[in-house]
Amino acid sequence: MLHTSIDVLDYLLKEHAIDETDYHNLLSESEMSRRNAMLIDIFTERGTERGFECFCYYLSSDENQKHVADCLLRGISFFFK
Repeated sequence: MLHTSIDVLDYLLKEHAIDETDYHNLLSESEMSRRNAMLIDIFTERGTERGFECFCYYLSSDENQKHVADCLLRGISFFFK
């Protein structure tokens, strides 16, 4: 299961993969599944390839999230072609 912790969001903000508004909107969502959906929507609807890559890179660096990054790279990357 994807776990969009505050650490992930902090990293994405620092790397400019999300903006301040996205960051605060994501933080305000306490239900993890809704936060995950919001973040995926950000990347698929108006995100950049670089932002998506930053997100997957972060997930890949976490042994518990690596499989999620692999699935995302296989399933969503076609949006950026």
